[in-house]
Amino acid sequence: MNDNELYHYAQLQCYLAMMQMSLAAMSLGIDSCMIGGFEKAKVDDFLNLTYPFETAVILSLGYKAHEPKYSTQRLNFNEVVEFYKEK
Repeated sequence: MNDNELYHYAQLQCYLAMMQMSLAAMSLGIDSCMIGGFEKAKVDDFLNLTYPFETAVILSLGYKAHEPKYSTQRLNFNEVVEFYKEK
């Protein structure tokens, strides 16, 4: 396994752990936000990480300052999803 493959595998494992952390936080009334899109090199530099350590994912935890003014609007499932059967 080369370094890129190893990083990708480790990142997927981190996502699994992060999901469990997020669920545990939710059970305690703590909000979370999973962050996967970030400038890895800048985060690694900020955290003073050097090889072999690298940032894979970020999980922010905290409490809402207030409830949103507007409810989340979602389209009806049946309006956006269609199923096709092969003949």
